[in-house]
Amino acid sequence: MLSVIVPVYNAEKYLEKCIESICQQTYRDLDIILIDDGSQDQSGAICDQFEAIDGRIRVFHKENGGVSSARNRGLDVAQGEYITFIDSDDWINPDLLERLMAHIGQADMAVGGYTTVSKAGNVEQKYKDESLTFPEYVCSKFDELYANNFFNAPFAKIYKCNILGTQRFDSSVALGEDFLFNLEYLSKCHEVKTVSAISYFYNCMNVGAATKKLRENDIEQIYFLYQAGRNFLCKYYPNTGESVELEKRFCLNGINLIQLICYSDKSQIEKSKLAKKLLTNDEFIKVCNKDYSLPKRYDIPRKLCANGSWNLLQVFFVIKKKLSTVRGS
Repeated sequence: MLSVIVPVYNAEKYLEKCIESICQQTYRDLDIILIDDGSQDQSGAICDQFEAIDGRIRVFHKENGGVSSARNRGLDVAQGEYITFIDSDDWINPDLLERLMAHIGQADMAVGGYTTVSKAGNVEQKYKDESLTFPEYVCSKFDELYANNFFNAPFAKIYKCNILGTQRFDSSVALGEDFLFNLEYLSKCHEVKTVSAISYFYNCMNVGAATKKLRENDIEQIYFLYQAGRNFLCKYYPNTGESVELEKRFCLNGINLIQLICYSDKSQIEKSKLAKKLLTNDEFIKVCNKDYSLPKRYDIPRKLCANGSWNLLQVFFVIKKKLSTVRGS
């Protein structure tokens, strides 16, 4: 049996499409777990309606605790030998779970591709049908896999319950919890199967879910994630050099946080204090001093971050915001 865990929070606009796509799977032996994480809209009622018409669905209502808390509740009550996660505003093609289950066999994990759905258009991320050994292949191809979001999401993946054991998402982490979860799981694996299916649709049209808010501890968290990736590689593939993709992601995450600080409603003193946490971090300065062939919207602030130029960064992002407003009018 495959347990499908769906964390649900204020997703009434897309929830029915999500649940219907799961119920319509050609792979039928499912334990469908809907975790209503204290929704304030009609999401909880929608879950209950589906539970009444499909005996494979179980609904659990809880106080809001965040997506990691909801996924952990799902793991606690799962009855399947296998686990997969689907976000409540995403959907899947009817053949996805059957194709993933057909490939996992004696492997420890199966990973499929996905399609990002956004206003800018759909973008496919596809893998080949192949077997990846851990740590040799996975770590030697770390940058390629990392760039393709292999490590950064729990969706379009099949996990084995006996390997997961008591492993859970860190509910104290609001950024990069999926990355940390996957690194921990992979450390217990010997073989991962990638599947050419691109039947998962990652929905970036949901403005509410995609809205970025400044969380002050994200500054420490992006550095922690960078170090976690480096430590993972050092432990399991010690002969590898520095990961360009980890450095690039740390750089981009830092630039995005600087932008959020600039646009926040905090006082100038508070903004300066937060920004300098990054702009005085030696590792951040180091990665910003490297040329990643970024678009100018990132390359200019990269250079400013490398020089610790907080005042010029503020000017850059103010101009960027004004230009965006003009173009949108």
